[in-house]
This record gives sequence, C-alpha cells and structure tokens, in this order.
Amino acid sequence: MLKTDGNTLILSLADILTGNKVEGEAILKALGLMCNGFSFDCGMVYDVNFMEQFCLMEHYETCEIALREKFEGNELTKKEWVRLAQKPMLHMEKSARNTVLETKMLEMYAVESLILAPVADENGTIYGMVALLNAKRKATLSRSDEKILSVLLSMLVRYTRIRMYQRKLDQAQKSLKSILDNTGIDIYVNDFYNHDILYVN
Repeated sequence: MLKTDGNTLILSLADILTGNKVEGEAILKALGLMCNGFSFDCGMVYDVNFMEQFCLMEHYETCEIALREKFEGNELTKKEWVRLAQKPMLHMEKSARNTVLETKMLEMYAVESLILAPVADENGTIYGMVALLNAKRKATLSRSDEKILSVLLSMLVRYTRIRMYQRKLDQAQKSLKSILDNTGIDIYVNDFYNHDILYVN
C-alpha cells in the first residue's frame, strides 16, 4: 500500500537519479524511497557477471531478512528468461494459482510477495534485475499503486542500464587491448585527420 503521494515519489526519485554518473549511493536511496513508500521489507539490484551469475550489487532493508547474494542464470529455463524480459514489471504473490515461473521465483527468494523488473538490453537479454519483496506478508497494491510503482521501477531500470552498458564497454575494451597486446606484432593506431598516435602496443 502506498504511504506517500505518488507524484511526490516520482519527483523525489527523479531528483535522486539526476546526474552524469551512475552511483551505488543513488541506487540505494532509490531502493529506500520505494521500500519506505510502499512498505516493502527489502529492495535489491542484481547485475550479471561474466560467468552469467546474478550478483547482489545494492540492497536496502527495512527489517532483518536473509538475502540471496547470488544465483545462477541457469536456475531458470530460456523460455522463463524470455517471459521475464517481455514484461517491465512482474508482481507475484504466493497462492495456489501461481504459474511455474512465479512459484520458482517466490521459492528462490523464500518470500510471500515479490516484484521484479528486469534490466534488459534492446535484444531482450537480461543483464540485471531490480527486486522488491515482502518476506512474510503480501504487498497490497491498488491498480494506481501498481502504475506508480511501474513508473518508479522503469526509472531505476533505465538508470541501472547505463551501468550495464558501461560494464559491457569496459569489458570489450579490455578484451581488445589484451588481443592487441598479445599478438606478437607491432600495432599502432593513429587519428585519420591529424595523424596523432592514439594507441601503440
């Protein structure tokens, strides 16, 4: 249930996320804003590492809760990952009518209520996830609460996506530098227009 005015929450989150650099502190503040605004027990952001493991990067707790530090990408089937990537926000509550995916996700976190927002690229590949959860109670959200939460999560997902792209770029640069440095031949790169030397191995 929303404890604060929705427009105030959206403006507060926009204020937190403005800036030129993605910072963990801003993500923590954003998670805190959502947890306190909607009475969630915990908010988490996961990023995928090079071994395709989802690693907990930031978390905010309003009470003591056992956190899942990491999980393997292969814990879900390819079909289930595709389904997750297709929706900007999934709201799951423990019940007898849960789908297989919902049951898996709720059991994975051992919670009663879970909201997931995937951080995916333009091809639908998931590189991270934002999760909000309640361990022992259901999240009572009205339709308007869900809309506001969806807007807030999409803002945070866009913010964390910048970090995802920066990591991919850094990894590509390191790989290219490693290849160039270990080819056994001399390579140099110069600027096409002013002929300044940009790189030498």
